[in-house]
Amino acid sequence: MKAKEKFGQLFSMDILIAIGVGLLMLTFVVMFWNLNSNNLNLKQERIEMQRTAFDASNELMEITLVDGNNIFDPEKVVNFISGPYNQTKEELGLGGYEFHLTIKNENGQVMEINSTPLEYGISSENSTETIVVKRVGSLNKCVAILTLEVWK
Repeated sequence: MKAKEKFGQLFSMDILIAIGVGLLMLTFVVMFWNLNSNNLNLKQERIEMQRTAFDASNELMEITLVDGNNIFDPEKVVNFISGPYNQTKEELGLGGYEFHLTIKNENGQVMEINSTPLEYGISSENSTETIVVKRVGSLNKCVAILTLEVWK
C-alpha cells in the first residue's frame, strides 16, 4: 500500500492578513518617525535662533551701544545705526538671519538723537517666525527699551 502523500497549504488568508497588518504598522512607525524628526529639527532651529538673538543683544548692551550700567552712549548709537547693514549683521553674529533694532521710550515711541530715529535694519513684517529680545537701558536720563527682532 502506498502512503498518502500530504501536501502543505500553499495559500492562506491568515498570512495575507498578518502581512497587511505588519506593513500598516510599519507605515505608521515611519510616518511618526518623520513627523517627530521634522518637529525636532524645527525646534532646534528655533533654539539656535534664540541663542543667536540673545548673544547679539548681549553684544549690543555690553559692548557696542553702552558705556556701562546699561546707559546708551548717543555717539555709539548713531554710529551703529549709520553703518552698513550686512557688515553690522556679521559683527553681531547674525550672519544667517535678518534683524531689526529699535530703541523706544517707555511710551513705545521711537527715540531720536539729533532728529535721527533710533531704528535700524529690515522690517520683519512678512516673517513667520521671529525672535524678539527686549533690553532696558537709559538714554539721556530717560528709560530706553532696545528691541531686537531676529528672523530667517
